[in-house]
Amino acid sequence: MIRITARSLLLVAAGGVMGSLLRFAIGESAPLVQGTIWSTFMVNVVGCLAIGVVAARINGVTSPLLHLFVVTGVLGGFTTFSAFAGEIVLTISESGGAASWAVALLYMGATIVVGLLAVPLGVRLGNLGHSEAAR
Repeated sequence: MIRITARSLLLVAAGGVMGSLLRFAIGESAPLVQGTIWSTFMVNVVGCLAIGVVAARINGVTSPLLHLFVVTGVLGGFTTFSAFAGEIVLTISESGGAASWAVALLYMGATIVVGLLAVPLGVRLGNLGHSEAAR
């Protein structure tokens, strides 16, 4: 576990900016999929592939600060789905037993269901404040 320091926060922030800008550039430069879920799908799949490659290459081999910059920062800014998928795999691989599979499946299902429910709830809450302000 890495302590939260000014240096670690700056590394995550700098990586997050880079990942977010990269995601935006891909979304805007993909004319066949622009404005659809397919650009997000593409980014999420690439992010999952990247987090797997990065985890295999840098985990335990290099500085934990590099992990903060690349995984938490760049890939976290690029897509949160890569982190989600990586956490599921890490949860299963920690002990490999039935309990870790159960936790991973619960986490996966809860994230999808709660995330899908949170969006319309947020829309409703946002519209509540918006319609009251318009009066």
